[in-house]
Formats: sequence, C-alpha cells, structure tokens
Amino acid sequence: MLVADAARSQCRDWFADFEGGLMGQLIQFDAATKCEHVSQLSFCRITRERFASGNSQWHRTLPEIGALNTMRICFGAMVDGELVAVAAWSNPVARMIDQVSVMELRRFAIGPAAPRDTASWMMSRMARHIRDLFPKVETLISYSNDDEHHGTIYKASNWTGKPVGIGGPWNNQRGNRTAERLPNKTRWELKIRKQ
Repeated sequence: MLVADAARSQCRDWFADFEGGLMGQLIQFDAATKCEHVSQLSFCRITRERFASGNSQWHRTLPEIGALNTMRICFGAMVDGELVAVAAWSNPVARMIDQVSVMELRRFAIGPAAPRDTASWMMSRMARHIRDLFPKVETLISYSNDDEHHGTIYKASNWTGKPVGIGGPWNNQRGNRTAERLPNKTRWELKIRKQ
C-alpha cells in the first residue's frame, strides 16, 4: 500500500471511529513526536468534536468555540495517527456578507508537534477541498487580529488583506456587555473560482 493510501485509510478509519461513539470525549493529542516536514502530514476531514478538542488545546486566544453546530466543515492534519493541526469553516458570521458564495475560516489551531509551514500546507488543501465540495462557494474569508498577527499565513497562501477598520468600544442595548476596545482587524480573502 502506498503511503498516501495508508494515510487516507487512517483518516477514514479515524473519522468513522469518532462518529461511532467517541464524540463526547475530550481527546488529548500526543505531541511526543515532533513532525519534521510537511511531507509527513496527511490531510483529512474531521468531526466538529475533534476540531473543538484540538482548538481548545492549541488556540492561544480563542480556545473556546461557541456554537459548534454552525461549523460546516472541519479539517485536520495528522502525523502517525495523531492530529497536529485543526481548522473549522462556517458561513460568514457577518450577516451582510453573502451566505451562499462565501465561506469563513473561523478557527485554525496548530499544535506544537506540527512542522514548519503546516499553516500554508493546510490552507492550500482546505481551499482545494472546499472548492470541490461546495460548488456555490466562490470566495474564502478569514479575519486576523492586527494586534497579534501580521497575516503571514494568508500572505504565504496568496490571500489578499483589507483593513476592516478601527475597533472601538461597544455595548448592547440591554447593557449586559461591558464596553471594551475591539482590536483592529484585517479581513483576508481568496477567490477559489473565476467570476
């Protein structure tokens, strides 16, 4: 069996095992073996629960994900049967953005065992899979917090950035949210279909 076939089989078995009864358990991922190069990674779809578990361990600013059922598709990168990176996609959170032709990368978390360049390696594979699986989706978007990120993974993957504006204090009408400064953001876009 070829290495790629073995990796695909491993991903299928892993996804099936998880759907078959492990869904509610928090999975602790083993980072004992560090992967040295992206050529050792395999790419696959994962369940929302697998995504949530990886995200809670590896995402340093947003480890909790609210409505997990809003995630349309989740992906993972694996090495030797262990997840080393996870990502989740949904419809755009902003309601004024087209909910049919645009899909948003909501979270992307990479563990310590992942090799260098895992982010751009996954970005290209996710874009390809979304293009193949969702024929109406034309554009991918994501947001980065300018206070913490320079958009390196998006630039490396040929996305274009547009500043979203200066964040300011906000309250809701009921007054049960505190006024806080929102970070400046950049919205990154990638066209995956010719218009």
